[in-house]
Amino acid sequence: MKIDKPSALLLGLAWPALLSLTPGLSANGKVYMTRSQALSRAFPSATSFLERRHVLTKKEKSSLEKKLQRKLSERGYLTWLALDGKGKPLGFVVMTAEVGRTEPFFLMLAMDCNGKLLHIDVLEYREPRGSEVRHQSFLRRFKGVELANAAKKLRKVPVIPGATLSCHSVNRAVKKSLVLHKMYVEQGKGKVASRGLLSVFRKAGAKQVPVKKKIDSSQERLLESEARTRPSGSALRSSLGLPAMGDIAFVELEYPTEDSRIRDALSIVMKVEEELSPRIPTSMMGRANALRVGECLALTDWPLAAIALQDAWEGTLESHGRFSPVPGRRHPELAFRFEDEGRALRRVGFGDLDPGAFGKGFAADLLGQALDEAALSWISAGFRSSFLLAGPAGQHMGVSTSGTTRRGSHLLDPRTGESIQRNGEVQVAAATAFEAEVWSTAWFVEREPDARA
Repeated sequence: MKIDKPSALLLGLAWPALLSLTPGLSANGKVYMTRSQALSRAFPSATSFLERRHVLTKKEKSSLEKKLQRKLSERGYLTWLALDGKGKPLGFVVMTAEVGRTEPFFLMLAMDCNGKLLHIDVLEYREPRGSEVRHQSFLRRFKGVELANAAKKLRKVPVIPGATLSCHSVNRAVKKSLVLHKMYVEQGKGKVASRGLLSVFRKAGAKQVPVKKKIDSSQERLLESEARTRPSGSALRSSLGLPAMGDIAFVELEYPTEDSRIRDALSIVMKVEEELSPRIPTSMMGRANALRVGECLALTDWPLAAIALQDAWEGTLESHGRFSPVPGRRHPELAFRFEDEGRALRRVGFGDLDPGAFGKGFAADLLGQALDEAALSWISAGFRSSFLLAGPAGQHMGVSTSGTTRRGSHLLDPRTGESIQRNGEVQVAAATAFEAEVWSTAWFVEREPDARA
């Protein structure tokens, strides 16, 4: 299979500045609460709020983008400082937007004065799918995250099968709000964070707004209802996730169908894991990595793994060594060599095979093929870092994310063999999940932080 370099495709769509947006019911979305209701939920003991309509200067925007290692579409933010009855700051709130699949959705994130996340609410979600991210059973997992531990804690937040893109978007919103809070504290130049924040809001001429009516009990019950109540537009949908390849393999369907049919399609993922996982001694990679220099392994017992490995070899050539199935080796042929027209593999040097940068994408493509063959009407399938979005007539789109945002430093630069220490991520869309995974790794290695390709 030829690995074509994906054409430039921007996944993160630009939208108007938040300063001019007030959440309202859209054609495919739903408003869950107003800003004032979200403020009351975040700080129920607050008696008033200082509200600032913050238009970013070029210097501020450049600083935020550098720290986040990605471009920002917003030109500004709505921010609040919660005050108690004596005018003492209780915490900081920011309203922001992130793109789910194709449309932006709006969040309000609250933290204490020291920058520890306390509460998140989704105000409006504009797409018919993926709105499970609004539930507090998911959003509560972010409580306690602060800038110092964000990389570690955000990696531990699981994604919701069928809402992968939106889950990643919430992660980005959290990191963005924490960095924005730090910028405010630094601008305040105070030894005490609360005083610094208060100074910034007062100097900016922030207006004081009273606390309005809290969210009523019936709406609260609606927001907390997850198993019993599903959002509008999601009734004709079913999803299933199963542990596989050190992750969760998921399928999101357009219509509910028998559990057995979904599991039959997912069985191909288990088959790929059996053949590819180096943790399984009887897998192709387990056996290949155990070879001594000069020994040869016939690949006839692992047909799927043989195809995946040959495709990975091609990916190394197409990416000019920025991706490699042998971590830290720009030329994998110095460790292993195909023989007998690809039906055998001989170890010729040192280095072990690792499917970490292509295995999930390969499995996601096979899963999409299995769903098509089973005539199931599906929406998305794969893993949280590499998955397929269903398209018409089998023209699907693969999406993959590589980097250090969730898992920390774990990637090696094949050109140098050294560990990549910087933080960030790259998300790529391509014709297949395999291609997207190969190129997301290659472009992260090429130092294109958080590019949307």
